[in-house]
Amino acid sequence: MPSIYLDHKGPLLRFLARTLGNSRDAEDVAHETFARLLSLRADRIDSPMARLKRIAINILRDGFRAER
Repeated sequence: MPSIYLDHKGPLLRFLARTLGNSRDAEDVAHETFARLLSLRADRIDSPMARLKRIAINILRDGFRAER
């Protein structure tokens, strides 16, 4: 998991900043995204960036924007 975090945090933050329009909210969603990924306890993730984006989009759909 540490390599997934180190390898994909930057690209995920850029994706979220473009999607949300600001880096502060992007940081919050990225943090929650990695927390949810950890809770999956998956032994192997074939496409980490795709999984991270899917989790992040689900967070946004679950109401992150409405809370802001």
